[in-house]
Amino acid sequence: MAPRAAQRFFLILFGAGVLLAPALVWGRPFVFYDTPAYWGWGRDIVEAVLRPWPSAGQPWIPGRPLHGWEIGAHGASAGDLRFTLTLLTARSAFYAVPVYLLTSVGGLWLVAAVQALVAAWVLRLAVRALIPTADWAYLGLVVALAALSTLGFEAAYVMPDLFGGLAILAGALLITRPPGIGRGSRVALWGVALYGALAHSANGLNLAAALLAGVMLYAGEGLPKAAARVGPVAGVLALSLLVAAGGQAVLTAAFGRAPVAAPFLASRVLADGAGQTYLRHVCPDAHLASCDLVAVNADYPEYYLGLYPLVPPPPASAGASAYDQLQYRGVTDAEAAHRERFVAEQPRLVIGALTIDGPREVSSRLAAGAVEVFNSGVGHDFDSLHGLLAERTQRRLQTETITPGAAHCAAGGRALACGALDLGLLGPMQTAIEWLALAIVLAALLRDRARREDNLTRFSALILALVFANALLCGATVGDYSRYQARVDWLLPFAGLLQVLDWARRRREASAPATLPSPLASIVASDTF
Repeated sequence: MAPRAAQRFFLILFGAGVLLAPALVWGRPFVFYDTPAYWGWGRDIVEAVLRPWPSAGQPWIPGRPLHGWEIGAHGASAGDLRFTLTLLTARSAFYAVPVYLLTSVGGLWLVAAVQALVAAWVLRLAVRALIPTADWAYLGLVVALAALSTLGFEAAYVMPDLFGGLAILAGALLITRPPGIGRGSRVALWGVALYGALAHSANGLNLAAALLAGVMLYAGEGLPKAAARVGPVAGVLALSLLVAAGGQAVLTAAFGRAPVAAPFLASRVLADGAGQTYLRHVCPDAHLASCDLVAVNADYPEYYLGLYPLVPPPPASAGASAYDQLQYRGVTDAEAAHRERFVAEQPRLVIGALTIDGPREVSSRLAAGAVEVFNSGVGHDFDSLHGLLAERTQRRLQTETITPGAAHCAAGGRALACGALDLGLLGPMQTAIEWLALAIVLAALLRDRARREDNLTRFSALILALVFANALLCGATVGDYSRYQARVDWLLPFAGLLQVLDWARRRREASAPATLPSPLASIVASDTF
């Protein structure tokens, strides 16, 4: 390895280590309630590819378990599998399979390390491309982000959340095209954005927002040039649809039946009450499976997403205990058929709810999006090990198996990582820094109007727009959960730090005596690793 390449490699390796520092201090990678579901769903997929499930009409395999959800944990029936394939599609197979495979090789630490390496590489590429400065600036920036933003937590979070921010960052770099990014690095950035779109559907929405924002940002150069700018992002979105279709075909062959999209949007309008308003207008004449929800008043979408129609809606106060008995609950063929009909009715239910109760539902969703804008910093429920170990579920046992130190915690251990995540003053500090960074970016955009065609200026404008777009999109479609905004909030401090570094560089150059042109710029431009 050439000395320069070796230096770049160790800089990225050091950056990844810094990003892992919060998890190292905590004692383990961070996990959420969905982490064991991703691991189990990945295991289900790998096992199904190696040993496909029987198709409808073929002899069943008795005693074969499912691992992605509580249902079928002790031997799945055909009904269990059919129900599972209407639910676990909410968890991306493109994230679930790597989590299972990496965990099988090196545990959750390997998952966290791979994520940190990807983040460290993208950050270094962005810094070198946007700010021609020394390597110490990259190292200082990574340390600052790990210590004072959500990035240090997201990098070691065994959830697809990190790739929300990385997809936005990659998309912004592909659109602004700073000259310091070579062809190979552009292809790698394209891959990061593509994987982000596949790892979580919300990331695809954010990239679509990046496409629209990019067209608006470069519209002054003419529509053809603006279209060329956003072309790579459009290509990412198109290819992600093709890859997703290929993945669907693989899952259909492996499970013997086609998985269907989880009822996210239907769950949302039912939890808001707009779905019931529509059902009261059309039932019972419409003969919908969801007509039995007319009188149901469960204002949390998790019921419709993961429990209906197996059990009546438990009180919201029941929390995770609502799932405790699912592992012992077999799904009948009639229940599976009812569930499949309900999922198939999702488009009609959502459109009907918006038609009948549109103004109230839209205003409610916009309000949730506005609230999400202010959901900054890592929340108290970011890490869920403490809650998972309080359950009596299959995913608790899975969590104990895959999470470092979890078995010790379950046995009554009192290590730091066994308790609830309490950031103390760090949480408010992250929020304050994000708002300070927002002020810095806005001030830079307003101050340097003469430099509005500068790559860094346009990059910062894109980042600012897409962070707010993420809040509106996630808040409107899912709800005002802090985790969805925490995954991209670190982009504001990143953009703010770049502005500070650029200001310091320009001030230093302005005060330096005139010299002959330096080859530094060409060296930086060719440094594409």
